[in-house]
Amino acid sequence: MIVSSTAEQPVPPTDAPPVDLPPPPAPTVEQAAEWPSWVKSIDTALLVLTLVTAFLVASNIARNNDQWLHYASGRALLNGEYSLGSDPFSFATAGRTWVNHSWLSSVAAYLLYKADTTGFVIVVLKAVLFAATFGIVLLIRRPGQAIWPWAFATALAVVAAAPNSGLRPILLSAFFLALTLYLLLGRDWKTGTRFNLIALGVLSWVWASSDSWFFLGPLSVALTLAGEAVQRLLTKADDTDAPPIRSLAIALGVSVLAASLTPHHVRVWELPAELGFHLPADYKADRDLHTFTLSPLDRQSYISREDRGNSFSGYAFAALLVGGGIVLSLAGNFGKLRVTHILLWMAFAGLALMQYRLILLFSVAAVPLLALAMSGLIERIRLGPANGPRANLLLLLSRVGRIVAFPAALILVAAAYPGKLLPAVRHPSLVARVAWGVEPDPGLKRTAEMLNEWRASGKLPDDYHGLYLNFDLANYVAWFAPREKVFANGRFAFHAPELGAMIQGRRIFFHRSLEKPEPITAVEVANFRQTCAAHDITYLAYAGLDFVFTPVSTEPLFQLSNFQARYPLWHVDGRAIVLGDPNSKAFRPGVFAALAFDPVRLAFRSDLVPPVPQPPEPIRRVPAAEKTFLDAFLLDPVRVPPLGVIDAQIWANVGRSHGEEDYVSWANSWANVAGAVGHPFVAFRAALPGLQATYHPTDVSLAYQVMALRSVWRAIADDPDYAGSYTVLAALTASGQRGIPGFPPQLREKLHTAALRQYLERLPPPEDLTPSEAGQAFSTAFQLHLAFQPAPAGDPGQPQAPQLPEPAAEVLRIARRYLDRAGEQVSQDPKENEERRKAVEDNKKAIEARLQQMYTLMQPANDRFVNRYKGQDAAAQAQGAAREGLLVQALEKFNEAVNNKNLGPHPEQLMLLAVGVNIALGKLDDAEIDLRQAEEVLGEARGKGTGVPQNVLAQLQDFRMQLWHLRGNYVKLGEAMEQSTRLPTLSPAERAAVQAAAGKASLTEFQNFLTVPALMGTVGGAGVYGQATAQMGVNNWTSSMSFFLGRSLLLILEGKIDEAKGRLDQAIRPDKIAVPAYLPERELADQYLRMIEHAQK
Repeated sequence: MIVSSTAEQPVPPTDAPPVDLPPPPAPTVEQAAEWPSWVKSIDTALLVLTLVTAFLVASNIARNNDQWLHYASGRALLNGEYSLGSDPFSFATAGRTWVNHSWLSSVAAYLLYKADTTGFVIVVLKAVLFAATFGIVLLIRRPGQAIWPWAFATALAVVAAAPNSGLRPILLSAFFLALTLYLLLGRDWKTGTRFNLIALGVLSWVWASSDSWFFLGPLSVALTLAGEAVQRLLTKADDTDAPPIRSLAIALGVSVLAASLTPHHVRVWELPAELGFHLPADYKADRDLHTFTLSPLDRQSYISREDRGNSFSGYAFAALLVGGGIVLSLAGNFGKLRVTHILLWMAFAGLALMQYRLILLFSVAAVPLLALAMSGLIERIRLGPANGPRANLLLLLSRVGRIVAFPAALILVAAAYPGKLLPAVRHPSLVARVAWGVEPDPGLKRTAEMLNEWRASGKLPDDYHGLYLNFDLANYVAWFAPREKVFANGRFAFHAPELGAMIQGRRIFFHRSLEKPEPITAVEVANFRQTCAAHDITYLAYAGLDFVFTPVSTEPLFQLSNFQARYPLWHVDGRAIVLGDPNSKAFRPGVFAALAFDPVRLAFRSDLVPPVPQPPEPIRRVPAAEKTFLDAFLLDPVRVPPLGVIDAQIWANVGRSHGEEDYVSWANSWANVAGAVGHPFVAFRAALPGLQATYHPTDVSLAYQVMALRSVWRAIADDPDYAGSYTVLAALTASGQRGIPGFPPQLREKLHTAALRQYLERLPPPEDLTPSEAGQAFSTAFQLHLAFQPAPAGDPGQPQAPQLPEPAAEVLRIARRYLDRAGEQVSQDPKENEERRKAVEDNKKAIEARLQQMYTLMQPANDRFVNRYKGQDAAAQAQGAAREGLLVQALEKFNEAVNNKNLGPHPEQLMLLAVGVNIALGKLDDAEIDLRQAEEVLGEARGKGTGVPQNVLAQLQDFRMQLWHLRGNYVKLGEAMEQSTRLPTLSPAERAAVQAAAGKASLTEFQNFLTVPALMGTVGGAGVYGQATAQMGVNNWTSSMSFFLGRSLLLILEGKIDEAKGRLDQAIRPDKIAVPAYLPERELADQYLRMIEHAQK
């Protein structure tokens, strides 16, 4: 039977006992994940490292020119020479009120600088202030908030603000802004309202007395007031953490009132010049003024420039601006951002985009605003249960982030020390590595002190007024020339009425604008002269446009003469020029004559000529290696270029403009006349071929040449490692320059070669040069290559300097490396890039062709060397290579012989060979070191009673005197001349060998190394050695006119003018016998005497 599934089932009895069931499991409580305890310590360390970075990036030498204006105003105020509202610096602002917003900070700066004129104290305090500024905004962080957003925002802000951490009042504005934001965003306004109001009032008064950007304090209060009012309307509720509306309104009134209670009262609300309201319409065409409203959005002048936007600081600002804006937007969308924060961000970001110097203030404001927004977003993050995937991921990211962040913070600290976080600079000496001090521009300081001396002595009358076309020079005058009044200086808002005339003059004299400069017209010059007359301008002063090493332009001196605008020269040096204006109403001929620049007096007045110091000790030069990151810490900082370099450059330029040199060929004039009458001049001329032709420049031109050569030697003695000094020396001794009359032209040529070599020896490798610097290095190396391949002599009777293809090829290979680096330069113009690329490729092809030519020329000599000297020791190979003109190989073999301690049977000759080869190659340091070693060997030989050949002693003496001459050691050279009665004599055979070798143009082997043509090239032709021996049979060295004239030239270059005058008298009447007036050297001696007598009047 089938039973249905729906049938009723029997029900168990109700009284059955209950079944015991197990209890239900207790609900599990998941443990929440927690952040590791070490996170806070790491984050705190990140904050500390960031503040250390802030201190370091602000610890650099203060070179800004406006600091001198502030020191001067503080000094004048404390000394009672100036009262607030008046103008102690300008003659053109009578009756106008000067609102000095920074009078209080100027007094403080003056007292600090007066207490320590090295600037150490004031710069250390400046760096502390910069770091403290960011430390204060970190106090806005609320308890419980994550620390790392504040560290991240501060790090970005510090790097972005670093370029504007200079010694300027705006740094105080950044500090006061940080205090204001702390009072508004970080203080409790419920219980501390009275303290906050008092603090804001005091802060506003001090700020208004310290910098023109003080109005940002009341503006911040006003923005906070507006933001909180809008916030109340949007939320319909009172936020207990926010400042009360009423308290903020009172705070705004207190801030405005306190600022107005400063000594300038309501005038204090004059806006800064950087906002552009006080600048003339054409200010953007001016090189300096256009930066006052330069926006970070300007592609040409900011974004693409490595000294501004295209730098770590520029990238940090972009990240702070864009990234911060995105974060604030996200926080606003999630309701984690207050309206106040949005208004503050927009205001300070707008200011920063308006003027790039205000990035500093934006960076300070951005730290709390960005960090608070990030903290609001982070509060939404929950770790969740421990060991959950969400918690594990977040904890992993936290660990990885800190593992990356901590080394990054250490790297920031390390990079701050050598100045790597700051934008590029024009010269390595200006790199803002960690240092504490104040360094004035020595050239501008010198000019300002000279003008102050003119005023003090009465040389510059009180009614003579000057127009300083450089704002920086005018600022220097305020401090270093307190007796001097200027037309306008760096107070741009105050000098708004004068800026038009300044821009007009700057365009004419500097011819600089942001676009391609247009030609100066006669109408512009005429209008400028009328402007000067209207303002009673008596003289003009202008300087080089950049710090320290930029020479002043001499172009205006010649350009203005084209418009019949003659400005008498009152002063010229490497950094500044002062010109008189004879159209002035105050013109007085006697005063202008007394102020006229007299180079003859400056060059030959004994009390005005500083002595030339001794050249530095020589050191072995090794090829420079590419600098590593550690070199920035281990190597000494690069020194500022010596001032004498640009002095020499400018004096040489101006000297060439003073009339054409008067060339006199005595061989073609007096020789014919003297021969016809049987005058003994014919025999004299035959014995002294070096006097066949000479020239006599004008007195002014010669004086400039003397000053230029003195100046460049002084610069080399001051800093022998500065390569730029040798480029100027090379220019002074180039083939197109005649040099100083009376000096052997052969030595001038050799000095030119040595200067080029020493420039290259002091350069870093191409990788460490900018493309433009590498381009100059390439040009210099190619000049040295040409020096080893001289063109045929114009006079067939003159000895031909030998061609040296092997060293020429070596230098050409160096030039090729610099050319590769120069080709890496990139501009914004694609057409210009293509033209540069093509020019570089063409130059590379030309270099390769010349190299093949050099290899072809040196191949016969190289084959002879291999065939004849293969298997011989290094000493013999060194001499063999020198005989074949393979000077580079000769040095290599010599060094090998030294390392093997096997200098052959005659070590003194081998060492003298090295001296000669080094002189030939221009390696003067190595030559002098080898010469000293040769002298030691000869001294040991004498001590042992071993005889030394006379020709070796003669060569030793000749090399010694050459090196003294080539290294500018005129004191030693002169002393040697005074102590010598005759040079060592040679046998007739040796003399004939020397003269024969000097006339050879091919690389022919000679038996005696002293007569190798390559070594004769070390002194040019027959050299000093050969010339001296040729003179022996005619005149005694100590009694000849040549000796006394040469000795007087050395004394002139030493600065010993009185002694030089006595020697010139002897040159005219050696042995009490008058030299005929028609001899060129007699005329030259007369000229030097005439200039000395003029200078001593």
